[in-house]
Order: sequence, then C-alpha cells, then structure tokens
Amino acid sequence: MKKYKKNFVMKKLLHITCICTINLQLDSYFDLEARKGKRGGAWMHNWQAHCTDAEGKEQLASAFVVCNFPASTKTNPSLLRHDDVVTLFHEMGHAIHHMLSTVNENEVSGVNGVEWDAVEFPSQFLENFAYEPKVLKLFAQHHETDETIPNAMIEKLVKSKNFLSASGMLRQLEFSIFDFKLHTKAYKGEEVQNLLDAIRKDTALIQTPSYNKFQNGFAHIFAGGYSAGYYSYKWAEVLSADAFFAVVDEGIFDSPTAKIS
Repeated sequence: MKKYKKNFVMKKLLHITCICTINLQLDSYFDLEARKGKRGGAWMHNWQAHCTDAEGKEQLASAFVVCNFPASTKTNPSLLRHDDVVTLFHEMGHAIHHMLSTVNENEVSGVNGVEWDAVEFPSQFLENFAYEPKVLKLFAQHHETDETIPNAMIEKLVKSKNFLSASGMLRQLEFSIFDFKLHTKAYKGEEVQNLLDAIRKDTALIQTPSYNKFQNGFAHIFAGGYSAGYYSYKWAEVLSADAFFAVVDEGIFDSPTAKIS
C-alpha cells in the first residue's frame, strides 16, 4: 500500500499489475475520485475473466474498481472517511474474487461462475477487515502528522457499526422479502404498494410515511441483477462472518486457512 500511496491520492486512474504466488498475472484499474459527470456509487467491473481461448492461449483476468471518494486538490490528498475504506474493501473483495480465478472457461470464470447466493460473500468477507486493529494500523494515519489511528478510535468505529445493527437487519429483510414476493406474480398499480405495506407490518419498527415510494427506485432488482436475489446480501453476510472469524481466530495474518494452497 505504501508503495502506491502517492498514486492512490494523486492520480485519477491507477493501473496495477500484480503477479501472484499462484503464477497468475492480474490487471486491476482504479478510478477512485469523484468528478463532474461521473456516475455515482461504487462498483467492480469484471472487464475480462481468466480463460483459455480456442487456440490454447491464456487470457489474463482484469477488473475495474470505481468509487466516488472526495477529490484530491493541489493542497490536499483525497481524504477517506472510514465508510469509504469499507467501500473500497468491499469492491476489492469482488475484484480479488474475480481476478484470482484459475478457471479456463470464460463463461464460468471469476464472478461469472458463482451462484447468486454467494456472489457477495468475498466482498462482505473483506469488509470485516476494515474494522480490525491489525489491518487498520497498516495504513490508517493522519495525513499531516502521520499519527497511527489509536485503539480508542477503532473501538468507537466498531461500536458505531454495531449501533442499531438489528434495525438495519430488519430493513434488509424487508427488502429481501419484498423482492421475493414481488416476483411470485404480476403485481399491478397499488398492489405493489399494498404488498410492501403488508411486509412492513412485520419488519418496520417505525411507520413509513405514505409519500415514501422506495419501491419505485429499488434499482438493485430492476437494473442491478438482483431480481429475486436480493436476499443474497444477508445470506452472504452469514457465510462471510463464519469465514472471517475462522481467520481471526488464527491470528489474521498467520492464518493457515487464509493461505492460497
């Protein structure tokens, strides 16, 4: 990370080629800073999957990681909030998952060959490390004093993550159940709102205002590829938690479970 520190904070597009211990060469591209006219949000684009073509030639994996972090200036680098760090870890989980594939068939290589139940597993797995002191202390420093993030601040970050987490889970369950039931038949007009209202009677602790039309902008299930599959976020969270704590119990960096065999 230190090797590329200046590139991360100063360049609009960063290209890194990595040669791994499993003899794979990976190409990753990073477009991290916000700018006028750029699409909002953050995502990983699986530009090319690892595969072997009809002539037996190996095609290397490559991916883009796109975010909208605060733009750097002539006087200041791009300074990230902890939420931004979590976002970067999340998208890197997708990218690493995609680029480390050794499958030779393009259609099922990388993220292409994963059941939707587990597609968010690697991304949420990596997110967890953004709250680990051993990991944060590798790079989380004050940009002027180089002071490493103190333990007290890390504890506050963890507490803030867990605050109202049960309410957050209820919200995700609401989205997942709505997504499932919406795809069981052709709901029309007010039927969609009535369906969501009925689900909220079981999931919402606070009554949602009538003017809220969340369902009209639920892009994940319309244009995001999660139709009848939004539940995978919560299911992947369960899977990733099991894997994460297996690694943490083994000391994180010395974990034999985490090593590539």
